[in-house]
Amino acid sequence: KKLCSYHEHYPFFVHIKVKLEGNVTPGVVPKTDLEDALSKYLGSCLFNTIYDRPIIQVLLVEEGQHENCFLLLTALSPEIDFSQNDEMLIHPAYTVSKFLKESSDQSLALTPEDGEGHAEQEVVILDAFASYEDKPDLYVYTILVDLFAYVLVLCGYQAAVSSNRTLSESFSESIFPADYIMTLLGLFFLMLAERTVYILASNRAKFFLHYLSVLIYFIGGMVLYWDRAREHSAYICVFVSVKFCSLAVSSWQMQKGHPKATSGNILLRHYNTLSSLSATAYTAIPFLYELRCLLDWTCTQTTLTLFEWLTFEEIRLTLFQAEMTKRFRSTRSFGKSQPVHVKFVQGLLFFSLLLVVLWTPLLIFSSGSPSFQIPVLNGVNMNATLIVGKDLRIPDQVLPVFDGGHRRSIREARFTPPEINKH
Repeated sequence: KKLCSYHEHYPFFVHIKVKLEGNVTPGVVPKTDLEDALSKYLGSCLFNTIYDRPIIQVLLVEEGQHENCFLLLTALSPEIDFSQNDEMLIHPAYTVSKFLKESSDQSLALTPEDGEGHAEQEVVILDAFASYEDKPDLYVYTILVDLFAYVLVLCGYQAAVSSNRTLSESFSESIFPADYIMTLLGLFFLMLAERTVYILASNRAKFFLHYLSVLIYFIGGMVLYWDRAREHSAYICVFVSVKFCSLAVSSWQMQKGHPKATSGNILLRHYNTLSSLSATAYTAIPFLYELRCLLDWTCTQTTLTLFEWLTFEEIRLTLFQAEMTKRFRSTRSFGKSQPVHVKFVQGLLFFSLLLVVLWTPLLIFSSGSPSFQIPVLNGVNMNATLIVGKDLRIPDQVLPVFDGGHRRSIREARFTPPEINKH
């Protein structure tokens, strides 16, 4: 968690919205009394420690819209021991603001209580939020929608737009249309640009890329719809709708801002079965993991060399796998046999996969393959020549004896056996 999550840096600022009650002088805010009251409350309830000096300092006071309501800009003292738990160690300001928010409507005494147990002045905590809170990370949703659109183009573009042929037909003939390949390359480079902007966390670059993508998909979709794919208009509509969903999520990310931690594998940030399976499938795709590491290192300001960066990514992946293995083993008692679903996935499915790898090449090159075609005889040609000389590669004399077949052609009529026609 410490490796995969962002952490705050000192100084830690917290905004606190309060309301003063009791004998309040208009326009006068007792900063010292506020610091003492908040420090005692946080020390006793959150940190479980009584500090001799205030652990929170009021830097700025701004009047609110309602009477006796104020917005305080406070800073946490570096003397606070944040090592009580990981959440407080990584997000101190966020943890304090979350605690104060949960303690809303809590009244704190600013002056000593009288004989009846009432204070002349009290402060009521209304709301609190950290000066820096991490922005939502929506990149994973954007890239998932983009991958779905990419698969849609990969499987259906030729049949709908290019040549009215399926992907299997083009694969069997080993010929792919140029516009099909250029479309796939364009979508791939747009996904690379999206990843680059995400790593750089540049709102300006995100703005230009977003509107450029809108123009490309809108103009390209309209041209294909009206010019080349009227018979398959549903395909174009589905593709453009999917891409506009991706652009909607991307615009939401641009509105909220980029998170602080953008580099690294986003699949390793959560320890659950879905993340584990996704990370396994992601690393199994050839060169995809290496491409992501190279792009991250290129776009990130770091003192690490390329090979040190790759080593660091490998350590991160190894720690994630070790943690997932530890959590999986903790769910089983000592000496208990492996469950049935694990044997099914890791045993039967892997065994079937190896069988497919072994026997698929033989099936592909056999006569039962869908791409197999019987060779067709299209012509006959024969000649006889006498060569005189010691070296046949450089003959002294060449005497043609017979040359035939030029006036013979074989034509296969439709629904009739092959026949030979003389011209």
